[in-house]
Formats: sequence, C-alpha cells, structure tokens
Amino acid sequence: MREARRAEAQAVLLDAQIKQERYRAYNNSYATSAQLTAESLGLNSADYYTFTVTNVTSSTYTINAAPASGSDQVNDCGGATLTVNQSNTKTPASCWKD
Repeated sequence: MREARRAEAQAVLLDAQIKQERYRAYNNSYATSAQLTAESLGLNSADYYTFTVTNVTSSTYTINAAPASGSDQVNDCGGATLTVNQSNTKTPASCWKD
C-alpha cells in the first residue's frame, strides 16, 4: 500500500509540474506562491502526503510531497519528502521509478 500511495503522490507532483510549465508558457516566468496557489496546482493536502510549492522564482520551483505526520507513509522511503523541480530533478532518486 505504501508504494501505491507513493506512486499516487508522484503522479500528483508530475501533474503539478505540467501545470507550472503551462503557467510559464503564458506568463514567461514560473508562478510565485502569491500568483499560483497550491490548490490551483492540484496540490491539496491528502491523508498520506502534504503538498507544497517552494523555491519559486522566475526561473525555478520545487514541488514537494511530504509524508503526512502520523500516516503510515512516514515509513516509506525513510520518511523522505518527494520532490520534483523545473529541471525534472526528482529526489530522492531511489524512491522514484522511471
């Protein structure tokens, strides 16, 4: 179950990445937190992960999925926060399956 939940969180991250790139195509920069809320990116907090957007500048962003405190996902991947950024760097690499 943990792996399935992680795969679902990764799908949400990748969908948000596409939305962030679409925003940049129309606005010539990535959205700041003030311009684009986590909700509009589809990053609503869930029972197993909490999604956030950080490090947002005109040329960078990081989208995060942190295991929700008290959920069983804290035992998956050593409790690591899953991330993806504008360069398609996914961390921790050992937790992502391409």
